[in-house]
Amino acid sequence: LGIGSTTNIGTPSTLTGIDLGTSFVPRQICVGFRHSCAVSTDDVVKCWGWNSEGQLGLGFANVDGQESHNVGLQADQMGDNLPAVDIAWPTASPTALPTEIPTDTPTTASPTTASPTSAAPTTASP
Repeated sequence: LGIGSTTNIGTPSTLTGIDLGTSFVPRQICVGFRHSCAVSTDDVVKCWGWNSEGQLGLGFANVDGQESHNVGLQADQMGDNLPAVDIAWPTASPTALPTEIPTDTPTTASPTTASPTSAAPTTASP
């Protein structure tokens, strides 16, 4: 559950919030079969739960069956101790400058010579 315990807590009235760290404000949360991820308002991603196949994206998996590779079972694994997932987001800046003004001619390799028509489009009869 990401609350630093494996104890069954029972009823919804006894649920506590999940500590994702100082200044982490969740924008989206995604829940898998036994793991969860949250995206912050600053586009930081944090994941916790079962990590049997490395699904948390933290660079390791529970390949040897040790529960210690599952994240969120221990009290010291959440909050500021929960690492952010290293995701390669798209670049914020384009790598090429746009053209300054639109062109009058097409920029395709082999422009067509057909003239535009003002005739209404036709549809086939069923």
